[in-house]
Amino acid sequence: MNQKNQVPTYTKKDFVSNQEVRWCPGCGNYSILNAIQTTLAKLGKRKEDICCISGIGCSSRSPYYINTFGMHTIHGRAIGIASGVKIQNPNLSVWITTGDGDALSIGGNHFIHAIRRNLN
Repeated sequence: MNQKNQVPTYTKKDFVSNQEVRWCPGCGNYSILNAIQTTLAKLGKRKEDICCISGIGCSSRSPYYINTFGMHTIHGRAIGIASGVKIQNPNLSVWITTGDGDALSIGGNHFIHAIRRNLN
């Protein structure tokens, strides 16, 4: 593998953004954020090949807190937008964070069709 295509060795710290995390003390989202940042460091992908998409709500602030490409979308449309991103560039590792309303209420049909499409 030539040097241009080599993936750097990352640590969790490489995926921590400079944004102040604004969740309530004791919120479970801190653990989820920590797990995502740790996992992204172990993926073996370049940061520019990772994209985090979210909807609306506390959990969906995660693109601000993860140092990758990403987008904070409108309510209920994170899965639809992430599907479009993945279709446009299948080589990206696309991650979605949503709340229950985003995925199972207003975004419920997007959720069902994303499962049906099996976009990875």
